[in-house]
Amino acid sequence: MRILHLEDSPAKYADIRAVLLSCGIKPDDIVWVKNLTDGIFELKEAEKSGNHFDLAITDMYYPVEPGGYEEPDTGYKFVEFVRNERLKLPIVICSSVRINDGSVLDCLWYSALSNWEMQLREIISRFD
Repeated sequence: MRILHLEDSPAKYADIRAVLLSCGIKPDDIVWVKNLTDGIFELKEAEKSGNHFDLAITDMYYPVEPGGYEEPDTGYKFVEFVRNERLKLPIVICSSVRINDGSVLDCLWYSALSNWEMQLREIISRFD
């Protein structure tokens, strides 16, 4: 299973990566990008090479461009890009802000008050 992870926080990325690894995802199959531009680049490269992603996990707040500032709706811009390109890519939103968006595969609330780890493991198990 190949996963594109859009997240600008190294600590949050490490937490999510640890869950993915515990689900048997190989380290080389997790592609981490810290901004929207790099995420779109990775999607286009995957399309060209035929090495498609099976899932995308996106935060909501991260920079549009390398070196840019965090923006509150960047995750939605990613979802919109995937939709506009008609890519068959399931998306999970994983944000510290509670999001309920029925247009994506699932939404996880990344918080000590939620059991996002168990929810992510359940999502990954659907791909077996």
